[in-house]
This record gives sequence, structure tokens and C-alpha cells, in this order.
Amino acid sequence: MGQRGVGVTIIFDLRPAERIVIDTAQLDELFRRLGDRGAETFVMELSKMTIPDNVREFLLSKHRFPVLATVNPDGTIQQSVMWFDLEGDQVLMNTKKGRYKDRNLRSNTAVSLCFEDEGTYVTISGRVEVIDDPERGQADIFRLAVRYDGEEAAKKAVETDYSKQERVTLLVTVDRIFTHGLEGA
Repeated sequence: MGQRGVGVTIIFDLRPAERIVIDTAQLDELFRRLGDRGAETFVMELSKMTIPDNVREFLLSKHRFPVLATVNPDGTIQQSVMWFDLEGDQVLMNTKKGRYKDRNLRSNTAVSLCFEDEGTYVTISGRVEVIDDPERGQADIFRLAVRYDGEEAAKKAVETDYSKQERVTLLVTVDRIFTHGLEGA
């Protein structure tokens, strides 16, 4: 009996101002299963989502403190108010190694961020890369401290606190953006 072909159909319901993004982890699992059944190998290149200019402007127009949601081992949600910056089309954050969010992200990289300004808000869903490079961790917490508190306060915080901590950088690759009340959306 010949090998049976496998067809995959992806349907997009495109509504105005809405983007549908495929989760790469789900595709990896699909391709793994197809491979286990002797299916042909498919190669797809998925580009990272670009943060639209109006969203970038909203995020950076003033100091915002997004709420980062991670998933605890028992499936409940853990939330933290964070400092952030953009690094290209990724969201950069930093935390002390060993905190709940750090531990959660090592077992489940899925995150959601909510940036609000009264009735206007942006939510970003994506996957985090936890970067365990001590030099980078210290450089990134200094960068964020300068952004939020100014250079003098940042230098003092590094001297008194951050330099004594193991810091990790969190880099979010954006999978989906939802906006409410944002101009140009």
C-alpha cells in the first residue's frame, strides 16, 4: 500500500484591524507528529511579528509599567508589574534570577503583557527567551533603570542592589498584538 498524503489546511478569518498569528510551538508539534507518521518534511519560515508604528508610539510615548502574566506550575496565573524597553520588534525586560516569573518562564515560555492608559490598552502575547548571561543581565537592568529613573539613580541602584543580584534578561518575541482605543488601529 502506498504512502498516504497528508493535507494541512489553515483558515484565516481576517477582520479589519485584526491579525491572525499561528503559534510556532503548535506548528512544531504538528510537524513532529507528521514526521512520526512518515509524512513529507515541510519547511516553513515564519517571520517575527512587526510592532506597528502606532503601537510602538503608544508604548514608548511615556513611562509605562506593563503587567507581565506567566503561568505557574499549577496552571494559575502569576502577574508582575515590569520595566520594559523595545529591542527592535521584541520586548526587553529583566528580573532577579529565582523569582516566580523566572522559574515559571523556564518551564513555560508563554507570556502576556498588558500596557494600559485609562481606557486605552495594548496587549502583547508571545514567547520569552530567558537569557542567563550575567554581563548582559547587569547591562540590561542598568539600561532599564536609566530609562525609568535617570542615569544617576540607575548608577546608585546598580551599586547598592543590582550588582549583588543574579539578573536575567527576558526577551519577548511577539506573536499577537491586540489594541483597544488606540488611534490608527
